[in-house]
Amino acid sequence: MEQFLTSLLGALVGGVIALIGVYVAHRLQLSRERTQNEQILRGFLQAILTELETSWSRAEQTVNPVIEQLSPNAAFDRYVFIDTDFFTVYHNNSHLLGRVNDDSLRELIVATYTQYKALTETYNVNTRFLQRWKESEHTVSITADESLKRYYQQKAQREHAELVAWAHALKHDHLELKQQIDKLILALRNAIDVTAAT
Repeated sequence: MEQFLTSLLGALVGGVIALIGVYVAHRLQLSRERTQNEQILRGFLQAILTELETSWSRAEQTVNPVIEQLSPNAAFDRYVFIDTDFFTVYHNNSHLLGRVNDDSLRELIVATYTQYKALTETYNVNTRFLQRWKESEHTVSITADESLKRYYQQKAQREHAELVAWAHALKHDHLELKQQIDKLILALRNAIDVTAAT
């Protein structure tokens, strides 16, 4: 009987040690997974930050100063046609948005990219309006028939008025996006710092 109790006690101690080992291994695995997820999230946020800063910096060097200096009754008469989607990081990694625990940051990322894409389309529409107006102006300059010339002059005036109205909306959208991007860049930097600290 004594031998049986000793064997039973040994088996119990061995089982407890095995359970402790399994528990410790499980905790270590969870810790590694958490660290890996934090690294993936931090990398994603850093890549989003880099993409935004790079694209916005390019805009600041080219089109932003022109649109910001635009007077209220002027047309934006620059050809800006964006036919490439330059949000590669965002689109190729959007599945990682679900890992962003901060609801307000996730919402800010999505809202800013949506607004940025809308602004690029607004520039494309402006370019189409500008092309139409320039074509009408050109037609006026080469038309000899006076009644036809008047028709194209009136058409060009309407198109120019439409271009001026569109420029006002374009500037408004640009200024809103500028504030949104500044807010997102600050939030991303804070989130990256927090993620790095944990």
